[in-house]
Amino acid sequence: MNRIPSSYLSALVELAQQQGVLETELFHPSDLERGRLSVEEAAIDEISFKQAINTFKARCGRFSLMLEFGKLLAHHLSEPYLRGDGGTAVDLRDAVAAEFCGTNPLLDFTLQERGDRCRLTLLAPQMVDAEMVEFKLRTLYRFILCLCELERDEISVEFSHTVPVYGAETLAAFSSELSFSRTHNELVIASELLSFPLPGCKAKSHNGDPVIDRLRSEYPLIRETLDFIEVNVTKVPLKIEDAAIEFNMSARTLQRHLKKYEVTFVQLRDSVKKHHSLQMLQDQQLKLAAISDQLGFADVSGFHHAFKRWTGQSPKEYRQQLYI
Repeated sequence: MNRIPSSYLSALVELAQQQGVLETELFHPSDLERGRLSVEEAAIDEISFKQAINTFKARCGRFSLMLEFGKLLAHHLSEPYLRGDGGTAVDLRDAVAAEFCGTNPLLDFTLQERGDRCRLTLLAPQMVDAEMVEFKLRTLYRFILCLCELERDEISVEFSHTVPVYGAETLAAFSSELSFSRTHNELVIASELLSFPLPGCKAKSHNGDPVIDRLRSEYPLIRETLDFIEVNVTKVPLKIEDAAIEFNMSARTLQRHLKKYEVTFVQLRDSVKKHHSLQMLQDQQLKLAAISDQLGFADVSGFHHAFKRWTGQSPKEYRQQLYI
């Protein structure tokens, strides 16, 4: 029987505590140690975990709690990658494959690339339990947003079930284009975006490092793309399609040209935003909300996550160390 990773248990226990549900109500005494869940040395199998989830759902009786669980779980899963402790994973594709496309019985996706789009599809496309489907896709969705500065309209989500009666909660949880009554349950994202480098992976990272300067000086297309980003950096969202229109070519053609230089539009966009954010944070009078707006982030939270991914520090931490 498959054992459940400790990150799943941590997220469920955290949510249960928020709702006033005791661990002893969710797990058998043999799974507990001195009245507390032994997260670090967890030995809870798939059946016990699903029973705990069902108990929690029955105890609280609110669908939105499963969506909240998906959000918490995504944050727990992404933490090692944000710290640069993602093992051999070097980009978003590696992280998604490791956490969602392996032998995990709870998050069982398959990754298929078709042209310039990638489809992450649940292996049980006709799963009856719409609530669990949405929980799984919510977890994947939030995981990607934790690790990569993507605008929400750069991801679309498709469900095989019809619009549920709690549809408003689903729309609020995803904030992206949603489609129902489709053939599969899947998340669709541009393949280029999955090449986004993870924190600490300098070999592939072009976020403001000398590699970008060299590419800018040697290749006119890189220079023109960076100049376009500089002029349009406040646009939300700024996507490769925008640059492609400016250059009178298709997004796929531009993507292919950039790939020859082992760089993506997202990496170039980040190099510009990182460079300006480091400069702007030196001005103590400039509020984070203003910096976020000027750099084309949808909100301050998006800027916070992106900056921490670039530097390993929050904007506030970086600013404080400048004046120590």
